[in-house]
Amino acid sequence: MHTDNLYRQLIPLIIKQIEYDYATKRIDSNLHAKSRTYLSAHNVTYEKVLFEAVTHLEMAKFFRGPHAHHWLKNTEVFEFVVYISQIDFYVKFDVREGGTLIESFHPTEKMVDDSWIKLDENKGEFTND
Repeated sequence: MHTDNLYRQLIPLIIKQIEYDYATKRIDSNLHAKSRTYLSAHNVTYEKVLFEAVTHLEMAKFFRGPHAHHWLKNTEVFEFVVYISQIDFYVKFDVREGGTLIESFHPTEKMVDDSWIKLDENKGEFTND
């Protein structure tokens, strides 16, 4: 089980790393088909989605990770649920040395279970729950 203290330190660091990679143009796209379909159906550009995802991370409602990537070595997977334009979005980033990949961005489809950490979406920090 996750220790609160570890995650209190990890989550802000991961968010800062993703923000840094975005600011220095070190985020690449590896969007899954479901995400590409969502973008096409809603006439939304990848650039807009990436901007929204990164700028809303500090207000994420839930966090899960790190998980090892299925095929990329030295890559950790981090997942967020962020609230954008009155919709909860599932956002998945692969963080690695040399940059970050965004893999998923689409409305959440599954219920959040106890494998997720609930955050205070106003601060990007733990709630008292």
